[in-house]
Amino acid sequence: MIRRFRNRLTSLSRGRALGRPRRGQATIMFALLAVPMIGMLGLAVDGGVYLYARRTAQAAADAAALAGARQLSKSTNAAPKPAQAEVTAIAGQNGQGSIAPTVLECRYIDQTGGFVSPGPSCGSSPPANASGVFVKTTVTVRTFFIPVLPGGPSSSTTTASAKALVQRSGGIPADAPFIVCGNTAKTTDGTLLPIVESISPFKLKQSSIGQTFVIHDSNLGEADCNAQGNSFKGLADQGENDGRDVPGWLRYDNGTKAGPTRAQVDGPDGCAPNTPPPYKCVMLLPLATDTPKPTKQPPEIYVYGFAAFEVTQKDSNTHLGKLLGPYIVSGPGGEGWTQGDGGVVTVRLAG
Repeated sequence: MIRRFRNRLTSLSRGRALGRPRRGQATIMFALLAVPMIGMLGLAVDGGVYLYARRTAQAAADAAALAGARQLSKSTNAAPKPAQAEVTAIAGQNGQGSIAPTVLECRYIDQTGGFVSPGPSCGSSPPANASGVFVKTTVTVRTFFIPVLPGGPSSSTTTASAKALVQRSGGIPADAPFIVCGNTAKTTDGTLLPIVESISPFKLKQSSIGQTFVIHDSNLGEADCNAQGNSFKGLADQGENDGRDVPGWLRYDNGTKAGPTRAQVDGPDGCAPNTPPPYKCVMLLPLATDTPKPTKQPPEIYVYGFAAFEVTQKDSNTHLGKLLGPYIVSGPGGEGWTQGDGGVVTVRLAG
């Protein structure tokens, strides 16, 4: 009987011992859960860094493509301007801290967005049919937690691309205070020069860019587009021209006093609405022709395009305008721009 009682106590002791938690179990469980926990943490942190790098690469590609297109807008057949240097510089400036974008590829594109054949890089002179640029950027960032996992990479790389086009600017208000005779304009020394080389396609005469012209005067002489009775003095009837389209007929004012500009020019040093004389800002002025000849009643003149002028006042009845070359504004654009056109253009992303 004593032996049975002793065996019973031994059984109970073993049962209780089996029911108690053993030392080391929590350590083992933590070790088993640590790997997936680190994996999830790594996915969250390193994934966030990757997405940030992706946005940085895209921002750099967009900015670099726009910079390349702006450079292209200044290019002519006689003086080509490769876009690579501008593209590389602007892409590098759009980094964030240690995240530094680099340019993988830069190529010229045409108005359709397709690569210009045979596809020269932006380091070469732009072909005659180049109307924009394609830019591809890359960003490499280090990973922080993923390398803890077996085979986890120590860095990740992302790329982004963008296209930007140069287009003829559309939607320019026709209610500027002045109208300039594009086929015969008068410089400040009295020389008569054409401002426009061709109407269709619209192209500024390169030798006239940078010249200062008399755009408003009580007597324009031969720079009046052959208006009857010397009635055209370079002034526009702004109220009558509001809402009119160009190419088309615009009303001119046969008086002498200029009024404030009404239109906002969204470009470098552009005039603000209601800027009064002496102005000292950039206006987008209509360019007129003497074919068809201006009419006296009603006083109208045929206008076919716009150019940017830096306008200043000589006296109350005389205003001067320095003809600018390619002038970039924001807003809508249309197809048809080619190198050397000059005039008012829009640079925009095209996907």
